[in-house]
Amino acid sequence: MALGLAACGDDNEPTTGTQPPTGSGETTTEIGIKAINGNPLTYNKAGQLISITLEGLGYGNITSNFSYNENTVTMTESGCSTVFEIGENGFATKATITYVGEPPYYCNFTYNSDGQMTSATYSNDVDGAYSTTIITYTNGDITAVITDDVENNYGYENNIENKGKIMFFDTIYGIDLDAMQAAYFAGILGNPTKHLPTSSNYSTYVWELNEDSLPTKFTSYYGNAEDNVLTFEW
Repeated sequence: MALGLAACGDDNEPTTGTQPPTGSGETTTEIGIKAINGNPLTYNKAGQLISITLEGLGYGNITSNFSYNENTVTMTESGCSTVFEIGENGFATKATITYVGEPPYYCNFTYNSDGQMTSATYSNDVDGAYSTTIITYTNGDITAVITDDVENNYGYENNIENKGKIMFFDTIYGIDLDAMQAAYFAGILGNPTKHLPTSSNYSTYVWELNEDSLPTKFTSYYGNAEDNVLTFEW
């Protein structure tokens, strides 16, 4: 069915399949997402995501690996390390991003009472804060994203329940988290929207669902041209 508009020890031994979430939010790990674009999500025995590969998302193929401490989660990729500080709600409040040979920069996050991300602010030690994204929700769904005075709006014309708790900040909503969007699947970037979006200012989104109403494919179209494709295995 298509819908839309035209660390060490035993806990670190990898497993795959249905696992509980890392944070306190309702992440895809509760439902049991197994793979994205054919790439499996790998968890340790504690149910924490330890590896995910996202591809075809505009910035190439990136494998993100995760390690966990009491109040921090570290995500490592080729040439880059991101340390997330975890707040009382179980979600990241600050990320320190460091590329090899470069000074660090930062991203601070805020959330609403439903645990959904409402802002992301980038800063560095030279300029201070230099870019802020504000995320507006209506009835649990993102309806507007404003980044440095540029606004994008999102529609949910078919009222498709986000049963799979899918959330791609950058790919779908244009929220400039780049590879950090992988951390959502570790349960540390807040809760998802209630429904799946079907349109934005310039794009149309089409979802294919299985018999359990879980998405198996996402396709975005910029005008009539296919833009991004994501597939999901459950």
